Amino acid sequence: MNARDIIARGKNAERVLEIPELSQTLEAIRMDLFDQFRRTNIVEVEAREDLHRISYALDLFEKKIASYVSQMKFELDKADRLNDA
Repeated sequence: MNARDIIARGKNAERVLEIPELSQTLEAIRMDLFDQFRRTNIVEVEAREDLHRISYALDLFEKKIASYVSQMKFELDKADRLNDA
């Protein structure tokens, strides 16, 4: 992937992260997952593991979007340094 693609992907990711409904929805999902977890019986190991995997995937989703923004910023900084040289 070239710098232009990384920057475009990062700008898209940045726009997504700026949508207030996204963070509200992600928080609602986290709360729902935690409520489901609390309602499970301690012997329901598989159900608890499934909820853990979903929670982990949700965190990974959010971190991946943030990493696209970080990569974009790195590429923009790199381009600025090259232009200043």
